Amino acid sequence: MYRLGVDSEDTYILVMRNMFSHRLHVHRKYDLKGSLVSREASDKEKVKELPTYKDVDFRNNMQKVYVSEEQKEKFLEKLNRDVEFLVRLKIMDYSLLLGIHDVSRAEQEEEEEQASGEEAEPENGVSGPVVGSYGNSPEGIAGYLNAHKPLGPGEFDPYIDVYALKSAPSECHC
Repeated sequence: MYRLGVDSEDTYILVMRNMFSHRLHVHRKYDLKGSLVSREASDKEKVKELPTYKDVDFRNNMQKVYVSEEQKEKFLEKLNRDVEFLVRLKIMDYSLLLGIHDVSRAEQEEEEEQASGEEAEPENGVSGPVVGSYGNSPEGIAGYLNAHKPLGPGEFDPYIDVYALKSAPSECHC
């Protein structure tokens, strides 16, 4: 946490690590609070390249996320620890930012890039590790990031992508 003082007025800033994968493209994202009251993305938000949808959008899009029981338990443990931490800090306004990587869409995008002979544009126009995004992380994984083995579509390294969950087949018996 940092304190920034301007004209004798202090503002506190909390800087956090980006929890989304540095390797897997997020195709949809939701800011979820567990409420439907005033929880729909604005029209201005919806026209963005990657809009942040909200709870009402999640429900209206009939979006579902399927995970195994084991993944569900691990995720709920992490979520409970995060909530307990925020409660201790007396922070009441928090939400879950859910990013969805669509493996089929990513494979199609990769095939289209290969067919056109273009290489994917590096994120932020910079090739190689971006120092500010993960190269100097307090977890000290910069060397590990550069040494990891290539992964297949939709695969991730749980050491790096600690909040990533692989989806399970739909269990809907609708």
